[in-house]
Amino acid sequence: MKKDNFFIKLKNNIYNMSTFQKYVKDGFLSAILYALILSLILGGIKGFYVGVQTRNQISESVQEIKDPSNEFSIKNGELSIKRNPTNIDVGNTIVYVDSNIDLKHSEELRNIYIHGDAYILVLKDGLRIGSGEMSKDFTYKTLMIDNLSNEELAEQLNSMGVIIVPVMTLVNMVQHLVDMLLNCLMATAIAIIIGTFMGLRMKISAIYSLAIYASTLPSLILLPLSIIRPYIMFDVPFVIGTTIYMIFILKYIKNEIINNIKL
Repeated sequence: MKKDNFFIKLKNNIYNMSTFQKYVKDGFLSAILYALILSLILGGIKGFYVGVQTRNQISESVQEIKDPSNEFSIKNGELSIKRNPTNIDVGNTIVYVDSNIDLKHSEELRNIYIHGDAYILVLKDGLRIGSGEMSKDFTYKTLMIDNLSNEELAEQLNSMGVIIVPVMTLVNMVQHLVDMLLNCLMATAIAIIIGTFMGLRMKISAIYSLAIYASTLPSLILLPLSIIRPYIMFDVPFVIGTTIYMIFILKYIKNEIINNIKL
């Protein structure tokens, strides 16, 4: 029997429960290949969009940096800036510049001035880069920035803008695949327990393959949300959505088994 291609599988996995058993029988490697192709497409879409947005934000930042009123320099590991402090809102990222405050007071500064998903604090002796509850501090000396001016920074950002789209696209492809496989593993563990109560016994590899195919619909639903809010993790909704869909599929499989026995 001729196997369905990826796009037919994609369509059927959205709504056609009668095809899941068939796809699971295609084997574990076939399911992994499906996950890879799906991640290349969905991760690529998200990565390209985020990359373009980031490139646009970089272009806006370059214009801000080139503004004479924003003239600055970093010498001997310390920042000196003409306009101080400065608060720049670039897309989803807030950039706050203050050469009078050092990194040891960055948390206090963040609590007062920063109210957003992502932020960059450009301070006297270094940077704090944060997203949500996560943050990382970098001193200029650690970054080996001893001497830097507006023109030099603008040139570096322009160079970054050239490669940011393909880099973000590739990164999001890989991230989507890794997240998908790990989250499907969690959904598999839950489905095994539920399947046991339903009286269904399946190989772990078969249930994992089923989880991959069942994750198609949650992946498509969450794609626009992950694009709109790229800094938010949607692992929990993904696992919940995949698990719920798997429950319906397992019920369908059980009913098919019962009907075949009656026949």
